[in-house]
Amino acid sequence: DKTLQPYVDTFSGKTLLSGITIKPGKIISETETKEIGATTFVLNNGINVHYKYYDKEVNSVQLLAISYGGTSLLNDKDLPSAGQVQSLAQMSGIGDYKATDLMKVLAGKTASAGIMLSGLSESVIGSSTTKDVETMLQLNYLRFVEPRFDKDSYEVLIHNAKNMQEVSKKNIQIRMMDSVAVALYGKNNPKKRVQDESYINDISFERIKDIYLDRFNDASDFEFFITGDIKKEDLKPLLEKYIASIPTKNIKENWKDNSVNWLQKNIDKDIYLKMENPKTSVNISYENEVKWSSKNQYLINTLKDILKLRFTETLREKEGGTYGASVYGMLNKRPKNEARLMIMFDCNPEKAEKLISIVHREIDKIKNGEISQTDLDKTITNYKKQLAERVEKNEYAQKLLYNYFVEGKNISDSKNNIEILNTLTKKDLQDFTNEFIEDARSYEIVFKPKE
Repeated sequence: DKTLQPYVDTFSGKTLLSGITIKPGKIISETETKEIGATTFVLNNGINVHYKYYDKEVNSVQLLAISYGGTSLLNDKDLPSAGQVQSLAQMSGIGDYKATDLMKVLAGKTASAGIMLSGLSESVIGSSTTKDVETMLQLNYLRFVEPRFDKDSYEVLIHNAKNMQEVSKKNIQIRMMDSVAVALYGKNNPKKRVQDESYINDISFERIKDIYLDRFNDASDFEFFITGDIKKEDLKPLLEKYIASIPTKNIKENWKDNSVNWLQKNIDKDIYLKMENPKTSVNISYENEVKWSSKNQYLINTLKDILKLRFTETLREKEGGTYGASVYGMLNKRPKNEARLMIMFDCNPEKAEKLISIVHREIDKIKNGEISQTDLDKTITNYKKQLAERVEKNEYAQKLLYNYFVEGKNISDSKNNIEILNTLTKKDLQDFTNEFIEDARSYEIVFKPKE
């Protein structure tokens, strides 16, 4: 007769840092930036922490640590593994704890700090309640000092990737995205690979681990931003304990421009695919070099939003040819100052040509200055409303500091927003559109049902 043993919770009393010795460091200087109400702490290990008290959302604190480099510094053959770094870090847990155990150790706390690896940067993104800032900073510490790479999680990751690949063979949206990539960059472009079987076979546990350690091995290269509902005096001892204690090597690096050119400057292509529900999918895009500035950011957005209004009226309501067109517009600063406009919609095959000609007609109207003042007013009013709403969120403080210290732009200065909006004219939009569309790279890729 086996006697039942009482359940013992082996995690009671354990903390994130059980068994880890931390040697606190020091804040060596503290500088105020009056213009945006921020404080910059320089720590003895070379790390800069920018801080702003902001309590529009009570009991909410945010952390961002960002360094430039990202996957742009890796070899092409490492890109498939790099694509899994974030997922494996999230699935593996941290320090001594696998993901399931980590949940037990963090029971009753509201704090997180996860990593992100993108084309040009690597970052740690954290959030917490006011009382759990210490836990968030401990998690951040472990992301740099004690990351965990769990082999079982890796096996699950690969299994999921293979399943996903099977699903994507049947998923028409994924097949279209892959076909666009091939049309733009060719079949075997090492920087723009389709996630097929050979891509998955090129993912390796050891490489994921090496890439993580390479990208996060020196925190002195990261700019830290902490904003939200925590008082400076409460934060300072935590900075000395958990950020000034991270070992650093003082290696500075930057991103590389690895952008890939399209096969041709202008691509016009019909692609036939087998479809269960026959439809035509239209993808139109323009890209061109455009100077990065607050005004141009507003102009690309205005162009996007006015086109959205025009397409709703012409394509959807007048023609009844589509449920609606998606329009995306963006202005990038890195790796190049470049604007993009993308237009996508699905329609009945027999209506496609007519609807495509309407899209071009609406863009031409803007180029010719035929812009409805009502559309422009509606769009600008909307931006002003968004501006007012944004300031009410703690995220705003994060953006304020990041833009000020990294991009050299003060988003709280009215000349970067409200003054631009108050003076934006139809002529501005017309000139911008002409300059942007003139000589732009463009594609028109239309998917049609294979009989």
